[in-house]
Amino acid sequence: MVVEKTFTLINENGLHARPATKIAELVAKYNSKVMVKCSGTEVDAKRVINLLMLGAECGMELSFRIDGPDAEALMTAIGNLINQKFLE
Repeated sequence: MVVEKTFTLINENGLHARPATKIAELVAKYNSKVMVKCSGTEVDAKRVINLLMLGAECGMELSFRIDGPDAEALMTAIGNLINQKFLE
């Protein structure tokens, strides 16, 4: 199953090291493949360095494409993390 959704970064500092680590750690707990796109660049979300390469700042959109058996649950978890400003 493939699920796609776009989220706007609402945390003040954007996708810096801590939020990128939280996304990568969350993705690692699931069996699905996660790609994230920002400003035309698409990366695998399982590695923090990939996420940091996006250079995503507050107000920018992250588009997630999740493919796998637990795609819906993972998308919900990612959405919650982003909407809670990465619990910062």
